[in-house]
Amino acid sequence: MEAKHNIGLSSPGIFPIWSEYLIDSMGNCILRYLLNILEDTAFMIKNHWLNKIPNAFEQSTLIKGAT
Repeated sequence: MEAKHNIGLSSPGIFPIWSEYLIDSMGNCILRYLLNILEDTAFMIKNHWLNKIPNAFEQSTLIKGAT
């Protein structure tokens, strides 16, 4: 038995479906790219500020005066 697939769509009918697929795929790629950039940036900012905390305590005159 051979399956026959008769979709019954012409080019004008297939075009909106294909166009929407391409737009969704492109949007997906762009959002993943931006999410990766945001994650990398957040990681760098977090590490930058966390590394400054011990220096702030070492340079603080209030803490030096208390000891």
